[in-house]
Amino acid sequence: MIAMGKKCLYVLCLAASSSFCLGVSTAHAATLTSEGHAAGAQCGASGVNNTGVVTGSCNPGNGTGAAVAYVSATLGAETTLPAIATGQTCGAGGITNSGVIVGRCADANDNVFAVTWNANAPTNPPTLLNPLPGLLGLGEDVSTGATGFDQLGAVIGESVSPTGTATAVLWPAGSSSAIAVSSPGDNCGATDVNNTLVNGEPSVALNCPNAKGTNIAKIAQYTPLGYEARPLPLPQSYSYCTVAGINNSLQAVGTCHTLAPDKPATAFWSTITSAPTMLTLVGNPINAAQFINNRGHVIFSYQTSTGQSDSGYWDPVTGVVKTIPDLLGGTRAGVAGFADNDTAVVNSDDANETVEAAMWTFANGTVPIGFEGGGVASALSAISENGQYGVGAAENSGHNLDAVRTQLP
Repeated sequence: MIAMGKKCLYVLCLAASSSFCLGVSTAHAATLTSEGHAAGAQCGASGVNNTGVVTGSCNPGNGTGAAVAYVSATLGAETTLPAIATGQTCGAGGITNSGVIVGRCADANDNVFAVTWNANAPTNPPTLLNPLPGLLGLGEDVSTGATGFDQLGAVIGESVSPTGTATAVLWPAGSSSAIAVSSPGDNCGATDVNNTLVNGEPSVALNCPNAKGTNIAKIAQYTPLGYEARPLPLPQSYSYCTVAGINNSLQAVGTCHTLAPDKPATAFWSTITSAPTMLTLVGNPINAAQFINNRGHVIFSYQTSTGQSDSGYWDPVTGVVKTIPDLLGGTRAGVAGFADNDTAVVNSDDANETVEAAMWTFANGTVPIGFEGGGVASALSAISENGQYGVGAAENSGHNLDAVRTQLP
């Protein structure tokens, strides 16, 4: 399961078509390699699969042209992906292990739609993921957006009405027709999707606004009558929860909130019907869930005693908690991706409050990766499911933004 749009935590950001946070540090154990500039002058990478195929977006050098999506099946060789309308902006977000690329494109009227491409046939036109059609063709929605996908090729996201209300939807693997996952126009947001099929479709994690101005964390599962969403159980003494992820074992992770003054804490649901296990940290700092992998292990963020943000690792079954150290001299570190082998890609600042791409493992801690092309800024944005590759962006010596890939040791 891949949730799109989870970014690093830092203020200093440069834009390709997405935002990538940048900074500086010292020696490294892995190497960042540029994907080149065949697709544009300013580039960033946002997705990579288990064989190292990279996707991302580039902006042109003149500052006025449309952003383009690309795929790089061979390291350093970007191939531009076609748009749905000539001269209109596209961006690629992520890629499955079979080569389905998920992204978005604007049409000739500047309406934005979720799309997919095929990395094995990158010159073929994209498939537009259609909005919900409405009843008898009336009141149909007008745009779509993708928020995640699974390795089977199903895509989750939203279908948006002419008035701006959204319905959470799923496009089944190989289909461009949306299935409603939430009630029409309820503005539920789909945050994650897994690979385990129930009645032929995967389960979807949802956050749904309620009349109190908070959210209800739900898991939606497919039935013969369509998707049915049920709330995740609330822990005692908490007023509401949000859900960040769901894995293939139907374990979920999220953040639960108390009444004011709010003390949010990370929650782990071992099943979607059981009360959650709450993360307990020394000193009781506020914390929030970020990722869950298929081992049931969790990455969370927490507020330090100085008010900065750091990250940590939690195994809810054994109770093991381990903080993810900053790079030497740093005061904050944010995880940008978490793989099934428990490797995380990290962006950490140093004593000069600058940021460098790094990797973290339970055995070796946080290891700096370094820079690329003579530059002094780098950050990673995604990791492959198997933990073998990381991708992101780095500023080179000419102050241009390179999309980069690293093979992780």
